[in-house]
Amino acid sequence: MDYCVQEGFAINVLWADKTRYTATCYAACCVWRIHSSRLADGITWAIKKIEPNVHTCGGLETYNPICTVKWGAMKLLEDIRANPDIPGKALNELLFQRYGVYMRKSSVYNLKNYAVEKLFGGYDQSYADIPAYIKILCETNPDSKAYFSSVESESLPRQLLFDKIFISFTAMWKGFLAGCRPLIGVDGTHLKGNYGGILLSAVALDANNEIFPLAYAVVSVEDKENWSWFFWNLYNLVKDSSRGDWTIISNKQKGIDLALMDVWPTAKRRYCCRHISRNYKKQFAGPLMYILFWRACNATSQFTSRKAMEKLKESGGDSVMAWFAELGDSSTWSKHRFDPNVCNDSNTSNFVESFNSTLGIDRCRPIMKALKNISKDTISCKAYMSKPGEYEIHEGKSHFPLSLNNKICSCGAWQISDIPCRHAIRAMVHAKIDPHTVVLAWYSVRTYKQSYSHHINPLPDKEQWPAYADLPIIMPPTLKRGVGRPCRNRRREEGEDKKGKRTQTVKCKKCGCLGHNSRTCKGGLTEKEKRAAGGEPVLVRHLKVRDQSNAAKAAKAAATSQPTEVNDSQFSLSQSQSQV
Repeated sequence: MDYCVQEGFAINVLWADKTRYTATCYAACCVWRIHSSRLADGITWAIKKIEPNVHTCGGLETYNPICTVKWGAMKLLEDIRANPDIPGKALNELLFQRYGVYMRKSSVYNLKNYAVEKLFGGYDQSYADIPAYIKILCETNPDSKAYFSSVESESLPRQLLFDKIFISFTAMWKGFLAGCRPLIGVDGTHLKGNYGGILLSAVALDANNEIFPLAYAVVSVEDKENWSWFFWNLYNLVKDSSRGDWTIISNKQKGIDLALMDVWPTAKRRYCCRHISRNYKKQFAGPLMYILFWRACNATSQFTSRKAMEKLKESGGDSVMAWFAELGDSSTWSKHRFDPNVCNDSNTSNFVESFNSTLGIDRCRPIMKALKNISKDTISCKAYMSKPGEYEIHEGKSHFPLSLNNKICSCGAWQISDIPCRHAIRAMVHAKIDPHTVVLAWYSVRTYKQSYSHHINPLPDKEQWPAYADLPIIMPPTLKRGVGRPCRNRRREEGEDKKGKRTQTVKCKKCGCLGHNSRTCKGGLTEKEKRAAGGEPVLVRHLKVRDQSNAAKAAKAAATSQPTEVNDSQFSLSQSQSQV
């Protein structure tokens, strides 16, 4: 086959068995023919006849029917391994550069799918491997919490279809209980493989405010039932802990609140302010309203919160106050109402989405591939002491009463996060106290190490798994195709610029204005004209030039519309010349 591609022709196989092979040229006008057979040793093959020695056809140009999907996949396998997200157009260019052939667009996509399946496994087989994966995971990582469930097919009795799977390694949930604060962020993201699905993830923050995965699950749809199942498993991870201030932060996704009310009613709630701001910007546009919104969300004291809400009412009226009233209790979105025992002032779920974004292209891979990859300002302040341990901090025009004995600052930031704010640090400098000694153990190196003291034991390769005889055979879930081509780019938020090819603003070389070039300029002032015009405003100078231009055009039009006087002598002379 490689020889045919190299020489630029294709063949029709007339006969092919264990002893003989006969083929002719693919072109009907060509009489080229080859015949070969196996020799007596049973191993060696010999070409017995080639006639004629050269093809009588002109050969093929760029499309060769002998270039099959399997052939192309084997030739480009390492390129796809290095970049699994390589586009089909680039694969076609590689084929042409190396072998001088192109393949049809549909064949290139089939080629890529074949290679991806060979590299990362098939989508159907990955679901069949789930029971063995759960079993080997629990054997290599004792005390891990891993469950899966299946449903019976409606069309084929006694055939099990994948429903959902939940995984939390021992190192995850034990490390969370040992060194993380009781704030859990949850979120769901779509998987983009052949059978889709939703990845539910629970993430915490460690002592260094870095992402710490707690658990993850794959479900078919995002609804109350699946969220209830996910929260029930989460609750079982932490129910034996002595803490009772567990807080869940998320956006207002489908079924989360209802599921928590059913299976974990004692958990406190926070809503992601970034997701709330999407709906806010749809009704209250403008940068001022957006700044005031975040000022209200990030207020760490009742005073700053009240001032922010007063500014919002002045700018947006009663409608903005009614909108905030519909959000519910401010303890779910404003920092000054957060429970100080949680020691975490996060009011967005960005850290959960950061964890989801680590999947990258693996969201398009088989489920087993995705599951395995988941497991892989201080400013100048003045301190005035009223009595030992009690201070008044002056920062600009603002005054903040502060108590070192009770660890309370009127700005509210110290109580929420239990990290000394800039006012507390200034008072400690005055009292000659090391700020590191008053920070809670949640932020200590010892606690940080405890979070990672447990280890995830590596799982053996699938080829080395034991042959489990009592495991069920799991089939993929029922395929639910959406309308149109699957979307690969993320949806842009309200007010977010659309992604474009141009990353810089165009500046006109003629008039110096932004937003257009000299070719599409509408007649603005040149730089020389601007300098000659002096200190007049740009708009005034532009209007003057426009009026002068309009007057010149009107004078020219009036001149062309007047009748031209003809000299009689000139007319008679030209007439006599024409007669001659």
